[in-house]
Formats: sequence, structure tokens, C-alpha cells
Amino acid sequence: MTFTTNENSPFLCLFGSCGKMAEDAVKKVLKMFDIVNLKDEQKKMLDLLLKREDCIAVLPTGYGKSLPYQMLVPLRREMGTDDKNTKVIVCSPLVAIMRDQCERLNGIPGVRAVYKGNEDNQIDMGKFDYLFASPEYLVGDKKFRATLQTFDVSTIVVDEFHTISTW
Repeated sequence: MTFTTNENSPFLCLFGSCGKMAEDAVKKVLKMFDIVNLKDEQKKMLDLLLKREDCIAVLPTGYGKSLPYQMLVPLRREMGTDDKNTKVIVCSPLVAIMRDQCERLNGIPGVRAVYKGNEDNQIDMGKFDYLFASPEYLVGDKKFRATLQTFDVSTIVVDEFHTISTW
């Protein structure tokens, strides 16, 4: 796998002239997910996420749009750029998707994923890296929103946004 780097790429910026270290970290994290290579669009998404820039991905079903944000926490840790306290919040309207993604992420060493309505005590204590919640909880539940405000949220993802009827 080869990443094209430039002065704005975290693969170059985080490691100066040692972009190879970032590439090795990506390869190691991809192995955790049983994936050999990222597609070009996934690389672009991951690059933007690592730079904490806005990213919108409109790609076909089954393309792997979720993989870049799923890789985010383990990759930041592998690269030494995560303090293990930052959280990724994923807004997803479908419980089945939340459950599947939590199961996948919980299979990655050192990663903890939960979804609202399943392990609420873990959420209240901040014992998660990824939190999946429905738009109704994220927008309509004031107590839940107040709890979220106590965490260091690094990334907010809206997954399957085409299924959300009202914004």
C-alpha cells in the first residue's frame, strides 16, 4: 500500500519525514480488520478524519464507507496521537447497524464500542471509544446530550444519513 503524501497530509505532518511509520501503522490496523488495502476514496476519507476536517462520502452500498472512521481510534493509538480519552460519536438511525458495528469494533484489541440503549451505564462512565446512538437520542434527549458534553469528542459521524427523514 502506498499513500500519496503532501504537506497537508497527516501521514507526513505527524511524522515529519517519517511517513513510512504512518504507512506501517495503517497496514497494522488494516490487519486488525482483516483487510489488505484501502480503496482510494477510503484513503481520502481517512486522511480527512485524521486531520479532523469535515468529510462527506456518498458512495455505493457495500463500498466500505464505515471503515475509515472505524480505523480512526486504533490508528491514532498506533501512531501515538490519541490519549485514549477521546471519543467518536456515530449517529446511526438503525439499531441493527449499530449492533453490527459495535460487534466488529469490539473485536479489535483495545477498542470499546457501545450503543445507546444497550450499555447505558458504560456510556455514563465514559467507558467507550465509539458511541453509536440514534438521531432521536442525540437531538431529543437533553440528559444524554448533557452526558456527552462531559466527554472529549474528537469526531462525529453521521452514518446512513439518507435514512434520516427529518433534520
